[in-house]
Amino acid sequence: MIYDLLSLRDGVAAKLRAELTQLKECVPHPGRFDLTELANHSMLSPSLRIGMLGMQRPDAVHTSETDYPFRLAAYVTTADQPKKPRDVTALEIVNYLLTTLPGRQWGGENVLPIQALTVTADNLYSSKVGNKGVSLWAVTWLQPIRLGGDDLVLEAANG
Repeated sequence: MIYDLLSLRDGVAAKLRAELTQLKECVPHPGRFDLTELANHSMLSPSLRIGMLGMQRPDAVHTSETDYPFRLAAYVTTADQPKKPRDVTALEIVNYLLTTLPGRQWGGENVLPIQALTVTADNLYSSKVGNKGVSLWAVTWLQPIRLGGDDLVLEAANG
């Protein structure tokens, strides 16, 4: 089965929503999420937005197969809760992602496991973000998808 990028992004959002029951929202997002996006979207807290950011250089692994490493991001937004500051909630979610992303495949037989060394976390806090009353983090990773000659021919015939 060919696993398409839309299914990958939406599947990540659905699975994380089921696992992180404290989330008020976990939805796909069309790309990067920053201060401008934060101002343009009403946010429930805590929330995750899952974006597909791009692809790094593909790597030929066999004569007829290629790994396509796609960069995905989970943007964590949190606001202060009674007796729990926003940064504490954000760090709890970031910690969960950092410890559970390595090895994940999200379904699809051609989606390869996430390698631990490709997982990063960036605190996107600034005074402007802080003035909005939120914390903002980005957890990113490379999700390799392996396609071979037969997969590409099948996909072209079905598309």
